[in-house]
Amino acid sequence: MKPSHLTDKQILFKKALIKDLHVQKHKCGMNDDEYNCFLFEFGVESSLEMSIEQLKEAVDLLANKAKGFTPKTNEEKALDMWRKRAMAAIGGYLKTANLDQSAEYIKTIACQSTGFETFNKIPLLRLQNVYFTFLQKQKDFNKIEFITSELIVPLTTLN
Repeated sequence: MKPSHLTDKQILFKKALIKDLHVQKHKCGMNDDEYNCFLFEFGVESSLEMSIEQLKEAVDLLANKAKGFTPKTNEEKALDMWRKRAMAAIGGYLKTANLDQSAEYIKTIACQSTGFETFNKIPLLRLQNVYFTFLQKQKDFNKIEFITSELIVPLTTLN
């Protein structure tokens, strides 16, 4: 009884994914109740009801779980994004000031600015403060450079 919307190749692929899903289930050590809860997250009661895309996603999730990898939460993703932004803002300021821009130096500045010993322990709000502060320092530095370069030219013509 073949679903009319799937080609023969797609049916074979889907069967292979279902088989792989069950292999990953056993690698994770899931019991039937845990597996049923997992399927429920996809809105199905059986892997046979899943689309090929859902099966791919489910296999990937269980394979990552079997390897000990857990997907990042939205909070972790936000922290990563703000860490990168803070580093970019500090790096941009250091570049405008012609100073060392190594990642370690940038992280050291961020830690010293916030009072934390480890860069990855800096909370979201403090990362945002560092980002906006160093962004403003860049803008101020560039304005000062522009103003002083315009002042120097007339003064040199007067001498």
